[in-house]
Amino acid sequence: MAWQNTETIIEALTTLVGRYPGKKITVVWDNARWHRSKKLREHLGEGTALANVHLVWLPPYAPDHNPIEKVWNEAKAAISNHQRLVFEDTCIGFETFIASLTFSYQI
Repeated sequence: MAWQNTETIIEALTTLVGRYPGKKITVVWDNARWHRSKKLREHLGEGTALANVHLVWLPPYAPDHNPIEKVWNEAKAAISNHQRLVFEDTCIGFETFIASLTFSYQI
């Protein structure tokens, strides 16, 4: 996703439901306004395409509870202090680091 807003979040959740039809899906995320919008809430619940999606919000202003913050910190450490000729090389370094990671999805 190039930019996140309510529409792109609904699209992403719809894609997720399409990949796992009939399965209950739990999404844990931060309190970005597009994660809590009225329009999104209208797409959730019984009788909707996203009925099997259960949302869990992290506590506000609690980056220590958000696992992605650890990933960002490791990525920044991996690509910092390297002089690159063009910004694209920095992006490639970041993407290469992220692609090298293996995640444990246990809760």
